[in-house]
Amino acid sequence: MLEEDPKRTHLPADAARIAAIYVSTNQPVVQPIGRAAQTAQAAVNAQALSSVQSSSGVNLNEEAASLLQWQQAFQAAAQALTIGNSLFTTLINSVNGTFT
Repeated sequence: MLEEDPKRTHLPADAARIAAIYVSTNQPVVQPIGRAAQTAQAAVNAQALSSVQSSSGVNLNEEAASLLQWQQAFQAAAQALTIGNSLFTTLINSVNGTFT
């Protein structure tokens, strides 16, 4: 295959020829492995992305129910403050002798 060159002036050409032979010989074996690896990596990436999205996703029904609970709690607190204000106003007016 390779001819000996005492001066080694053709070494780069020989190296290029060896590389070409190596690639042409191994390409049918290496390419399917590379494609399979790419396909597997894409599948793993898709599964990881799906897993992250499913675990960090927001359930709109749960959020709406939570919002309603907070709204009702706020309304109840506001009503309690209104009643308390009315009671204290009545108490202060009774102490001062003025009634409304």
